[in-house]
Amino acid sequence: MLRLLRLTLAVMVFSSAASAQCPAGFSSAQINWDALEFLRTGGSFSGYVTNAQAATQYIAFATQKVTVTHNFTGGNNLGVSTAHTAETNATGKGSDLRFLGNGAITFTFESPVQNVRFSLFDIDVNQRVEVSALAAVSMTRVTTTTLTLTNNNTTVARVDANATATALTSENGTVNVSIAGPVSSFTITTTNTGVVTSGNAAGREDGSIFISDINACTNAAAFPTNYYGTSKPWNNQPGYVLSVVNNKILQTDPATGKSKLIFADPTGNNINSMAYDPYNYVIYYCYSLTGSPATNKSVKKYDITTGTLSTFISDITTLGVPVYESGVESGAAGFYNGSLYLGVEGYASGGSGSLGRKSIVWRIDISGGTPATAVQAYAAVADDGVTANILHDWSDIGLNNGVLYDFDGAAGDPDIYQYDMYSGSLTRITPSSNWVPRQICVDWAGTIYNLDGTIAPYTGGANITTASQKTITSTTTTIPSGGSWGDAAEAFKPKGDLGDAPSSYDPVANAPAVHEINTNLRLGATITSEWSKNTSLFAAGDNDDGMPTPSIVINNSNYLTDVNVFNNTGAPATVCAWVDFNNNGIFDASEGISVNVPSSASTQTVQLFWPNPTTTLAPYSYTFIRIRVTSAANGMTTANPTGWFDDGEVEDYRVQVNAYALPSMLVDFDARKHDVRKGLVTWKISDEVAGTRYLLQHSRDGRRWSDLQQSAATGTATTRTYSFLHSQPADGSNYYRLQVLRPGAAPQWSGIRELRFNDDNNFLLAPNPARGSVNLQVTGIEGPALCRVYAASGALVLERRIQLVAAGSTHNIPLPESLPEATYIVELRTESVRQVRTLVLRR
Repeated sequence: MLRLLRLTLAVMVFSSAASAQCPAGFSSAQINWDALEFLRTGGSFSGYVTNAQAATQYIAFATQKVTVTHNFTGGNNLGVSTAHTAETNATGKGSDLRFLGNGAITFTFESPVQNVRFSLFDIDVNQRVEVSALAAVSMTRVTTTTLTLTNNNTTVARVDANATATALTSENGTVNVSIAGPVSSFTITTTNTGVVTSGNAAGREDGSIFISDINACTNAAAFPTNYYGTSKPWNNQPGYVLSVVNNKILQTDPATGKSKLIFADPTGNNINSMAYDPYNYVIYYCYSLTGSPATNKSVKKYDITTGTLSTFISDITTLGVPVYESGVESGAAGFYNGSLYLGVEGYASGGSGSLGRKSIVWRIDISGGTPATAVQAYAAVADDGVTANILHDWSDIGLNNGVLYDFDGAAGDPDIYQYDMYSGSLTRITPSSNWVPRQICVDWAGTIYNLDGTIAPYTGGANITTASQKTITSTTTTIPSGGSWGDAAEAFKPKGDLGDAPSSYDPVANAPAVHEINTNLRLGATITSEWSKNTSLFAAGDNDDGMPTPSIVINNSNYLTDVNVFNNTGAPATVCAWVDFNNNGIFDASEGISVNVPSSASTQTVQLFWPNPTTTLAPYSYTFIRIRVTSAANGMTTANPTGWFDDGEVEDYRVQVNAYALPSMLVDFDARKHDVRKGLVTWKISDEVAGTRYLLQHSRDGRRWSDLQQSAATGTATTRTYSFLHSQPADGSNYYRLQVLRPGAAPQWSGIRELRFNDDNNFLLAPNPARGSVNLQVTGIEGPALCRVYAASGALVLERRIQLVAAGSTHNIPLPESLPEATYIVELRTESVRQVRTLVLRR
């Protein structure tokens, strides 16, 4: 039966009627020759397929593969054939695998299978066929007219034909074969093959044998469902897919058609056969329309995380994949279940020639980021092999929930094929007349779209939803008029900038504070671009730089700080900021303020001012602050401490509350580490008056202070800088403040600065990683201490009071079974020391 002639029905299903009955833990799978090719070296394959490629072939079988080896050479390997049509009582239906003469063919499964079932056709003219396996082989004749069975139900079952030639329309030469198994392989061997070259056509015989579809029960893993769910957008974010126009890869919103540029190939070559790995953030593609397609055999790889372009496969034929006149151009691609599915066109360049080949999709399995093996996953007849009539011309392929969708855009003969890669069921659908199948994209929820300058949902049958069709537009790049929409790909969730405060500040998992990246709108000099939220105990997961001094100042019950904002978008932006004044682990709308920021080519310093807020914060205590900026058109208010915006940035800080503003003449007061174990304190004075005295004080707890250094102005100066090197700071926290005494004026105090110095050897955790308990080994510290264990979210999960001995002490801390495997923060605090270590808990 010729499977790819024009059908009068809108839908036709091609699959074997005999699916295997399977035991528990096994499912029925099929090798369906209607949806596969078998490589050969003769005819139109000559010069493209090597003897080695023809002799050993890898065929997808559910999520695994079957290795097919044989010794039929040259014209004796006729590949997939529709010549034998008598199959009413046969196990296998549709296209068959055809060989001539004597030889052997072995099918080897990746893992043992059960209940193998297939048919052998056209056994005649004294031909002998043996089927052997390491399990009993059962043969059943469809008719008893011409065939004799021997050694049936043994490991080598045999069928012998009498001298009669049977027609290709007869079932007389047919046996159905079953192997209960389990079995890993079986071999079909033909001998004593005869031919009849004279007489009428029905009585002639060329020595052929036909092997039907092969059904078996396998324990191969099921194909994943919801595979693209990893690209689920943040709440209110579009569910993007990838599209290509000329050399530009875009993220496209199917609901609106609005698109943003991700990457433009620097060679300027048109892009086709694009696929996206949403787990490793890699885009694969081929060049197209190069002018020399036959020599184009490479696959490119763009790593979005690193922003690097490389060659993934320099020559696809080295993986055993033959390419023809079109090379890898004008093909198709998709990414699914960890593999790249790459389609290679079977027809000749320009559609010339009657070649009778199939266009093939190869499943390229990937190991360690490199291509490992190529397995044939699907094929469709490219031309009729007679009149150069193109039957199949790839628009694209897409994959979802174990089904391969083939959008065939052949001029005047478009089709949609749906191939179940596990069961082997193949469905052909004729699309309605109001659309042509083009590029396929699959969103995170599994919705399939048709894309070609417009984008519309595909209904799964013969139609698209034209009411939802949108024209593709972009404000970040120019979409050329008449450009080549070379391909589309899978669901895409772009990198963004996310907050890094403890998790309580983003209570809804899929609605954290997150912004898509626009380098013209940011806080500070840079934006952190990341795939997921990097929560940290002290809001130190990102390289935030918008606040020059991460602190807030109390001044007459008002709170204030500054932030640097760069808005070069040509439109106003909004900055909102929140301080957790009540320390409840949430940014409340009442704790926020909002500031309008005009567009400017320069960075602007914006003052954030909270007038007389209700607060429980004590001077010198710590809290968290969140600052966000986005375009004013996005409508951000103080009610939006969390959630998605399509541009801007968010920065989180753990800040100290400073009790006083700097005196008017004290321009700067700072403390930083110097030479690892020393503290360098500096201050800068403006309009200095002779006789002004400066008293630098030090504290180990922020409450009790001692004088550290005194200095005095020897004369007047416009500006003067002072410094003091604290050569022996204490372990743990060291606090510094400065008193300014101007002649005839009241004393003024600076804010407080903190430096921490930890002795890496006087506080150890062992073992680490720990299981049931952990030992705290402490030396050089004495007195009562408090040991606290915090989860990564900042939540206190364990507290224990201990007594330390200066000479050293060990304290065993049991870890409750309720604590899950994770990384925890262990804090050791005394009256004068605070030290922190990281603990890994394993169960």
